[in-house]
Amino acid sequence: MANKTSTFTNNLPPAVDATWYNINQTEMNNLITGSGLTVDNTGAINTQQQQSASRFAANNFYIDSGAADAYVLTLAASFTNPVSATVGYFVGMTIRFRAGNAGTGGAATVNVNQAGVKSLKEGDGTTNPTSIPTTIDTEWRYDGTVFRKVNLVVAATESVAGITLLPKPITIANNATDANNDIDFNAGVFQFSDGSGRAVATTALTKRLDASWVAGTNQGGLFTGAKANSTWYHCFAIYNPTSGLTDCGFDTSVTAANIPSGYTKYKRVGSIRTNGSGNILAFTQIGTRFEFVDSINDIVAASVTVNTPTLRTISSPLGLKTVAFGEAGLFLSSSGAANLSIYSPATTRTASNAGSACASNAVTEGQAPFSVLTNTSSQINTFARYASLTPTMTLYISTFGFIDLTL
Repeated sequence: MANKTSTFTNNLPPAVDATWYNINQTEMNNLITGSGLTVDNTGAINTQQQQSASRFAANNFYIDSGAADAYVLTLAASFTNPVSATVGYFVGMTIRFRAGNAGTGGAATVNVNQAGVKSLKEGDGTTNPTSIPTTIDTEWRYDGTVFRKVNLVVAATESVAGITLLPKPITIANNATDANNDIDFNAGVFQFSDGSGRAVATTALTKRLDASWVAGTNQGGLFTGAKANSTWYHCFAIYNPTSGLTDCGFDTSVTAANIPSGYTKYKRVGSIRTNGSGNILAFTQIGTRFEFVDSINDIVAASVTVNTPTLRTISSPLGLKTVAFGEAGLFLSSSGAANLSIYSPATTRTASNAGSACASNAVTEGQAPFSVLTNTSSQINTFARYASLTPTMTLYISTFGFIDLTL
């Protein structure tokens, strides 16, 4: 009597009986009904096994009935589920579903047809997946231990990634409620300053310069120390690869040397300065241009030695080269004529090529705008030369703002 594993021998069929025929008939019926089709008993359709195989191969979509970060799946339509509480997962198994609740960006799990809870990971196996959206389908493949994300290419937006997120610069502004101490960071997308990884999105946040850093909006934002007078602070968007969380904050270090624990990735998004009372100076930002609401009188009646390059410290971010702009004035104490050149410390000037940023004649003050590249010590160079006589000269420089070249 043949059984389920009986085979042909020397081109001769095995001895068969009703049991053997029933086994084959039952297997074929189960294949057809398991794919959601109804068995045709008329014999008019002879492609149902082929259709069943095609349907099983094409379908791996599941319906989610779980919660955020804990997804519970059942197979869509009337297909027989490939796994259950007694039939476990298999390597290469793929699942595709649309989350009923958005992920938080932290650890997430899935339970397919009560076959057991498994972790969801990024495609490279990193600890936590990015936030699982409710607006698109996601696909995952079982590697024998966890389900890894299959990186499908989707239409990119500022909040949903395709190959990467669409860029959206993060800008900063004085907070309307507490402009002296708080900075508003708008929602945006940032690429890590070291060029590694992918772009990540952050929500709008308000961070306090007068309090130590704590995660979340309306919380402290200072990475280290206490808010100081007349000090430059650099503003950062930061990312924790382990938790998948983003935040913002401030550091006197241009490289975020004091970044909070776990937040190993960052992007500098601007720089702010406190005045002599420790209040954040009011400013406006348009792209990479930052302009102070009130101009800053950085140099007032400073003595000038003719034909001598002199470094002058102005109000531009410390630790960066920026294009500072403002107005300079040269005052002569007696009749005569003189010219003043304002230029980058990276270049040189002599009496013959000092130029004429502004000119002064007799006992008047000559004024002219300037736009010049600073060094990382917030300095520019000045060079004064006289055309006649040798009057005493004094210098005035007001800074209006700066263009941040590295944003």
